[in-house]
Amino acid sequence: MSDEESDNEIYAKVSPPASSTVDSGNCADRSEGVDTEQIELGISTDSESEMRDWALDEMPENPYHNRTHVETLLSEVDDLAVSDDDREILRLATYFHDIGYREGAENHEERSAEVAEERLSNEGYDDKTIEKVSDAIRDTELFKEPETGFGAILTDIDTRNFAYDWEEFKQTALAVKEEEDPDSSNDDWWESTLGLLEAHSYHSEVGQKRYASGKQETIERLKEEVGDD
Repeated sequence: MSDEESDNEIYAKVSPPASSTVDSGNCADRSEGVDTEQIELGISTDSESEMRDWALDEMPENPYHNRTHVETLLSEVDDLAVSDDDREILRLATYFHDIGYREGAENHEERSAEVAEERLSNEGYDDKTIEKVSDAIRDTELFKEPETGFGAILTDIDTRNFAYDWEEFKQTALAVKEEEDPDSSNDDWWESTLGLLEAHSYHSEVGQKRYASGKQETIERLKEEVGDD
């Protein structure tokens, strides 16, 4: 399977029912991800665990974009029915995708990708893996059309909170407000949030199957909140 075919296949990843088995033919080439060169370089589960802990410790103590946010996304990644190699790409990208918030929200995706590139290179990851991870991180820019399959899935998981039940959604939305626009009124915030969700789209089958219907329910509740008939 070519790199392009493998990247296209990842768009279709979605967790099947618990009784189902994953057809390896629907997963990206298992030879892509961590290759034998990485093994020779000594990259191990322990190394990845240390990198995970470092990335989590580096996350700022923001009301929303913080360590807990990353840990929540990691749990979702671990629940996907994908190959081990694909899961590793998604996990690595998740570790670093918001680390750029240390210097603020603006252009944080690019800073996050650069941190990931430097850290993964120092750990001995191959260029192909580093590129897949950093491209996925850059794809998480809001309203950017993802250019990679991994980026599409990571972007959708990153906005899974749009599909939370109403009370949990309100908590996360108000945390984002505190972080990004603390001086705005709640009424203005709910109105802008409604506009955000109406303009937003899920790009992967994961997002469409897992989150799209829940997001639509959130939109309907937001319309009630702002009095939009």
